[in-house]
Amino acid sequence: MHWAVEYIIRRKAEIEHQHKKVSIYKSPLLVGHYFIMYVYYEARSALLYLYGQGRATLGILVAAAGMVYIAYQIEGPHQMVIQELQRMGVWYAYWVALGVASAVGLGTGLHTFLLFLGPYIAEVTRAAYECQGADLLTRDIASYRLQCHVSVVSGTAVVSLWDIYRRIQWESFAWGAGTALGELPPYFVARAVALSGGKSDELKEFESNLSKAPTTVKQWTMHIVYNAMKRLGFFGILLFASIPNPLFDLAGITCGHFLVPFATFFGATFIGKACVKASLQSLIVILAFSNDALTTLLGTLEKSAPALHSIVEKVVHEQAHKIGKSTDEFGNEQTNMFGIAWNIFLSLMLCYFVISSVESLGLAYMKREHEEEMKRLEQRRSSN
Repeated sequence: MHWAVEYIIRRKAEIEHQHKKVSIYKSPLLVGHYFIMYVYYEARSALLYLYGQGRATLGILVAAAGMVYIAYQIEGPHQMVIQELQRMGVWYAYWVALGVASAVGLGTGLHTFLLFLGPYIAEVTRAAYECQGADLLTRDIASYRLQCHVSVVSGTAVVSLWDIYRRIQWESFAWGAGTALGELPPYFVARAVALSGGKSDELKEFESNLSKAPTTVKQWTMHIVYNAMKRLGFFGILLFASIPNPLFDLAGITCGHFLVPFATFFGATFIGKACVKASLQSLIVILAFSNDALTTLLGTLEKSAPALHSIVEKVVHEQAHKIGKSTDEFGNEQTNMFGIAWNIFLSLMLCYFVISSVESLGLAYMKREHEEEMKRLEQRRSSN
């Protein structure tokens, strides 16, 4: 019996040391192995759940997939409709995926609004001013992006900011819906741990911070979010989901731990993020890149920083002339140093996000395996 206790203590120390030491940079093969096991485990669990509890849903999905396949194979005028629906589906699924990527990871997600949706909205805004009307923007056949294909625009027209928003509202909504979906993993993890009678590590760390007197802005915000979740319920979740809030992951952990109904949590999160927050952020970008805002900015720079004014004005005019024009008059793709630098920056950010996601998921599965190992050792010791 004594040797078993010593082994458990020694094994706990080894596991804690391994948790502190292991990273994807020091042990890429080990972390990669645990990541593959995590993906296999989650996929297997999802399939078993569908087979055991949602056979009707699984049957409907299989039947729908079969009907879509048959429709693809049969030639006819419906193929144009199918191709258009396919382009729309891929386009909006792209924004949903970016929204999920922005929300997952307990604060370490990719900031896809600043990197993707924001620049796209700015591009559409400038294209609307180039065409002198948002209604004149058309979808590019290949990329499905809104672009200005009018070569010559005569006269002067008033461009409404609301008209521009109406052209990008569904991209904004899809991205917001993705961010709402990305908040579900912390909720389900905390809920599962609460139902088993425990607390997640994130909640333990969070409550330990709450026990201390707040001294920073972040700690004050954590206290406000936590108390609002407990007292206001649906409306508290809706409030903090509707404003840019990097600590909203705590809402999912808190709601999951206190067993807040899924409909209450996800309903408030979806309305706040997809309908309110995404719309407000989109309108701010449209306003920032409107002609009036740019004119005010250039005028201010001309008075306070003439050297910077000439540089910014040149960049704005160059990008305005290239909006909506993926090729020049000879059909060759146009490139510029700003575009190349931006693409390199995006590639580096995506690589960092993928690496950090693989590491976090792999280490989470490794931790789960170690916890199960310690439970087995404790049960074996108590049985002896």
